[in-house]
Amino acid sequence: MDNIKWAAIMEVRYRYLPPDPLITENWKEVWLKRLENLQPALYNWLLHPLRDEHFKQGSICEDMQRIKTPAFIIAGMADTYSNNIEKTLQGLSCPKRALIGPWVALYPNQAVPGPRWDFCAQAIKWWDRWLKGKEPSKEEPEFLHYLQNRDPANPRAEHVDGQWICDPKTEPKIYHLGEGRLGDYNGDEKVSFCTKETVGFCSGGTTLPTKLADLPGEQSADDMESCYFETEPFSEDTSFCGNPVVHVSIASDKTVASVFVRLCKVNKAGESLLLSYTAWNLTHDASHETVTPLLPGDFKEVEIKLEILSEIIKKGSRLRLCFTTALFPLFVPNPEHTTLTLDLSKCSLKMPLLTNYTAYNQPMIEPNNPEPGLTTLLSKPYDERSVIEDCNTGRKTLLHRQSTGQRRIDSHGLVTELRSDTKESLVPDDPTSLHVQLNHQAVW
Repeated sequence: MDNIKWAAIMEVRYRYLPPDPLITENWKEVWLKRLENLQPALYNWLLHPLRDEHFKQGSICEDMQRIKTPAFIIAGMADTYSNNIEKTLQGLSCPKRALIGPWVALYPNQAVPGPRWDFCAQAIKWWDRWLKGKEPSKEEPEFLHYLQNRDPANPRAEHVDGQWICDPKTEPKIYHLGEGRLGDYNGDEKVSFCTKETVGFCSGGTTLPTKLADLPGEQSADDMESCYFETEPFSEDTSFCGNPVVHVSIASDKTVASVFVRLCKVNKAGESLLLSYTAWNLTHDASHETVTPLLPGDFKEVEIKLEILSEIIKKGSRLRLCFTTALFPLFVPNPEHTTLTLDLSKCSLKMPLLTNYTAYNQPMIEPNNPEPGLTTLLSKPYDERSVIEDCNTGRKTLLHRQSTGQRRIDSHGLVTELRSDTKESLVPDDPTSLHVQLNHQAVW
């Protein structure tokens, strides 16, 4: 769904804006010519539904050895790009360093949730070394993780408890699926599920969150509409660091289907926190470059890697693994209402059990963010979300209104504001009922 949103944002906020009259004398002529010839970004993206040359030419994983420039790679656990960090680090042969904090998709000196990290100071040290040739006073670890200790009762907390670690050592911990449990033995039954098209409203506002309000909320409502399996309560505090991997034997009743997998931790009170998730198109098993239609009723074994996590599971808490046939509004639904079946005798969850690590004891100084140019706030920003359910049709709608607020740049008097109103809705048993309405405005 983010493709639709990003396309709308690109048009209104960036691609359709006029040139600066102070730089371009014939700005109006240039602007009108651009408007007449510009194709919507979404149109081009829809022409390339598979991983073809259009996407390969911009992807570093095609040939990482071409990268010679020293690379400092930074991401947040709440940022969907975090899954590429370790793979990129392993593939690079140039000088490299990586860091993953608890953040959304923002610079770590601005990011939420905290603790923040002094990006400006660290970036200057990096550039001093690789642009100016200054030797560092102390070698930093190549890969730094934030081991989170989050509270399911407060999934959008402004600060995440935890600690910075490096050199994590892990070993696989296997949980087998059977009779609603994650445990030592597989079940021998086959379990079918066909979830509502509207399951997923607990999963946050976007796959690329940029603020606390975008983060997933408490998951119990979505969990109860899922096909789920959970462990016994943990007998001691246990930590995991890396990518969970789900191995399933799965069949569909349709030729095109996706499975959505969420992994949660559940505390003693039954509150559920999203740890990791993924969406997997079952027709893309051979490659994202080709589509292989499914044979209805035919079981196939699939290995699904979930997003990276770094998390402490407290004593008395459980792991809960959830399967659904939809995850809206994060993802566009399957083309048909789908039933999937798991053969539990061949299903498992492999978790990266953290067995050892080195604590990073250097002080992580809070950022001293430079003040921007003087501005005056003329109207307050807002970020409002609400869910409406039609009692007659069951249509469920997410309404999202936001504004940066009107701000005047005092040095020259320009007033700016970015506003958006988003409406996304779906009927529980009809994937073709999808309706998306976006209204973006850039005011200056």
